[in-house]
Amino acid sequence: MNKKYLYSILVVSLLLVAAIGFSGCLEQQEAGNGNFELYISDRKADIDDFDSLDVTFDQARIFNANDSFAVYDLNETEVDLTKLKGANATEILNTTLDPGNYTKIELYVTGTEGIVNGTEVGVKVPSEKLQIQSNFTIERDETTRFVFDITVVEKGATGEYNLIPVISESGVNKQVNAK
Repeated sequence: MNKKYLYSILVVSLLLVAAIGFSGCLEQQEAGNGNFELYISDRKADIDDFDSLDVTFDQARIFNANDSFAVYDLNETEVDLTKLKGANATEILNTTLDPGNYTKIELYVTGTEGIVNGTEVGVKVPSEKLQIQSNFTIERDETTRFVFDITVVEKGATGEYNLIPVISESGVNKQVNAK
């Protein structure tokens, strides 16, 4: 009986040591992050009307699959969308994110300045933010490049424009023509 008891204690001890070692491995794996780069690009619509179209970004909110989010200060980054036609994009955020699944990005715009034929025109951002729901994954020790594509469209014949996100053109992109 004593041998069975000793074997039981030995087996339980080995299982406990193995479990502690495995949980330590998990903690080590969770400690690493993936690099995340956020780019802005412009899809051609009414952008050819503009001499320049400067958009100022204040912050980004990046949502994970649990619907919680992190806020990143973009330091009033100004981007001229006329320089980002086609596959051209410019980086506005380079940070690390926890590995996992993400679902949405919101960009807050604090200002726009559009010039058409040498004259300033009104360019509005509905609700002062641009948002795209797009599933993407951050892998440990890998770089994920997400291109947030924006377009400008004229509102009827008013001479005013709206900035809107282009969901179909946005997402993870391995090759970016960075400007």
